[in-house]
Amino acid sequence: MKNDGGTLQVYMTDILRTTVYINQYGAVATEAFGLKSRVPYQPESYRYQSIRVSYSRRFGSGGSRKGRSGGAGDERGRIRE
Repeated sequence: MKNDGGTLQVYMTDILRTTVYINQYGAVATEAFGLKSRVPYQPESYRYQSIRVSYSRRFGSGGSRKGRSGGAGDERGRIRE
């Protein structure tokens, strides 16, 4: 959102209902007995629409990490001692 740094996301599945998969058997290679078939498939999102809304926001101090060293620096310090 504006000042608190949060994010709002909205996701909807196939709102125009355009997802249809069509399998055509016998189109590329000859099937047994010269069988040719066309099978349309509509996923569940075609029939049942779903909407997801999520909100996320960072928590903790948003300041810089001055004064913190990484684990690699700590390990180098131990090896030198």
